[in-house]
Amino acid sequence: MRLSSFILAFTTITALSGLAAPVYAQIASGVPGATVKEGEKFLQYRIAVDVDDDSTGEAAIAQRVLYRQAINDRFNIRGSIQTLRTASSDFDFDYAKLEVTWQITPKSQPYQTGLRLDLRTRANNRSDTIGLNWAHQMTFNDGWRARGALSGTIQFSDKTSDDIAFGGAAQVSRKLENGVRLGVHGFSNFGDSSELLFLKRSSTVAGPFIEFNLTKDVPVMIGTLHGVTNSARDDQIRLFIGKNF
Repeated sequence: MRLSSFILAFTTITALSGLAAPVYAQIASGVPGATVKEGEKFLQYRIAVDVDDDSTGEAAIAQRVLYRQAINDRFNIRGSIQTLRTASSDFDFDYAKLEVTWQITPKSQPYQTGLRLDLRTRANNRSDTIGLNWAHQMTFNDGWRARGALSGTIQFSDKTSDDIAFGGAAQVSRKLENGVRLGVHGFSNFGDSSELLFLKRSSTVAGPFIEFNLTKDVPVMIGTLHGVTNSARDDQIRLFIGKNF
């Protein structure tokens, strides 16, 4: 599959899809990969600042700590905890989440796909959810890589809706000879099963990022997200710092 096809698909997602409403949790999310690294043990801290929280002008801050460990060369498990600081709360325990990823395709091929099952429990009478993510990854020559993911989520306690919420994410990047990876990524929520919002009330966010290693075992990602459509939040700043064991 040609790289230009993935770039076109990414552009289409960014331009047409949208978020039903701003979601704090999303600003600390990444575009999931479809591969599992056997023997991996990985700890990561993420902080993301939404500088356009609300009309008060106070920034929202999301902080997330996650740990991922491979079970074998096909499955891994990941746990994470996220907290928020918003205009209405200095400290808000947002959620705890458990994820299991299954790499479906053989490791020898450039195209990879996988499934990830998410179980999230939330505080303050907010709905607990279960979700399924379908991730895709294509590796090209000269360090190019494209990722895309679709997700569906349902509520199972303190429900405010019986519908399935659909979302998506996409990324195109290139790893340079010095090991630095440069790219662009975007995030969307397509609405729920009662009303998909591909062309209405869109609030898509997208922006550039850079990945590099501080040391051999300490990867860093720095990026920004910007509102692509009028109803999107304007500016978000993200920093992810990890440690491989």
